[in-house]
Amino acid sequence: SYDGYVFDFANGDVNGDGIVNVADIVEIINHLRGETSERYIESEADVNNDAKVDHLDIQMMKEFLFSGYGEILHMSGKITLPHIDNPNLFENCIVSSILGESVLQGGRFSIYSLENNSFQSFFVTDKDGNIYMMARQPVKKGEEIEINVESTALAMATLHPLFATINIEDFSSLITIIKKSSKYQSYYNEVENVIKAKKDIIDDSNVSLTNSLAETT
Repeated sequence: SYDGYVFDFANGDVNGDGIVNVADIVEIINHLRGETSERYIESEADVNNDAKVDHLDIQMMKEFLFSGYGEILHMSGKITLPHIDNPNLFENCIVSSILGESVLQGGRFSIYSLENNSFQSFFVTDKDGNIYMMARQPVKKGEEIEINVESTALAMATLHPLFATINIEDFSSLITIIKKSSKYQSYYNEVENVIKAKKDIIDDSNVSLTNSLAETT
């Protein structure tokens, strides 16, 4: 629940007080600083269900809490991998949002999300919490969620906390700037290579990808 509004959060009530609000974000931040309180609930802090607590969990909570309320929609979605030989590479992986998760079957999934004037994050993970793909996009009734190489590249490029509460218009402008970068195609290719190899997209061992991202943004 959130200040009188009831939502079916997968996780998020980090301090166990029965509501999901800014205080839960503070609990995660303090934990990551080594200042874990007695109220802190580890399982609730793993908002994106990737088996670890980090800045991505803070990001998802900020997106929801600061984007305003909206209609909860049961959305359908798909993963598209046009240049990857194995179309079932991520079969039975998990797609998660702030409101729940879904198992990939035949490249498709269905999941709850919010329709409002902001955007939502979606992560593709395995049971061990490795993040393979992601997307950050506005959600609209009647439209599908699509997760692909480009959505992953753009999501990674906009994960900075400064962009957590950006509105749709400014976000679209930011995406345009990123895609016009002379380094974007090289960065896109690095993202595609990591996805093809089925490696954790945000793992520090992806040196080429990390360097390419830095050059692009």
